[in-house]
Amino acid sequence: VKERIIVDDDDDDDDGGSVESAEAGAGSKRKSAEKDEGGVVEVSPPLKEKKPKCLFFSSFFYAILRNSKGGYSYNNVKRWCRKVNLPDYDFVFFPINVANSHWTLAIVNPKKNRIRYLDSLGGKNQQCLKLLETFLQDEGKARGFTEMTKKWDLDSVGPSTAGIPAQGDSCSCGLFVLSYADCISSGKKLTDLRGCFAQHDMANVRAYVLETLLGCRMK
Repeated sequence: VKERIIVDDDDDDDDGGSVESAEAGAGSKRKSAEKDEGGVVEVSPPLKEKKPKCLFFSSFFYAILRNSKGGYSYNNVKRWCRKVNLPDYDFVFFPINVANSHWTLAIVNPKKNRIRYLDSLGGKNQQCLKLLETFLQDEGKARGFTEMTKKWDLDSVGPSTAGIPAQGDSCSCGLFVLSYADCISSGKKLTDLRGCFAQHDMANVRAYVLETLLGCRMK
């Protein structure tokens, strides 16, 4: 069973909020999940399956993190993690919007101090990697997580460098981000992604996303 989460972000809501999740499979049963006020969603694996413990950030996070004169402000986002401890998770996912024209994905492994930047077109983004590293180090200092204050292993990953599925058009980048996140959160390794999906699967992925969104009750 794979759990998909649709987030209705509202950072100004002090009472937090909720999201609707849809489980793949017969019956498509729906249930609610708790959301942190910053748009952070925690997904715990089903008890019968050994899956990574994952945390998904809203797509607004990275833009807010960068929204300052110096191009970085921890104060802008310090409240986002106040109800979660990042070292407790196997993977933390950050969707990244590049120049309002392309979606990529940053995946953080807090247990190994590792950050990977996945781009379906093969682009590299050292600035993004360094900003996320700085955020994680600042979060570690603020919350007393000593391991997070150390240096992180940073790397950009693409179809040519790691063999991840490559985007073959100009409009499927968001679907590739969702597919990368779905596979990794299901327990796949980066080296396994090539066999999980390809460009020719995007029509089915797009239809599934549409069906899931239409079937959710957004609050």
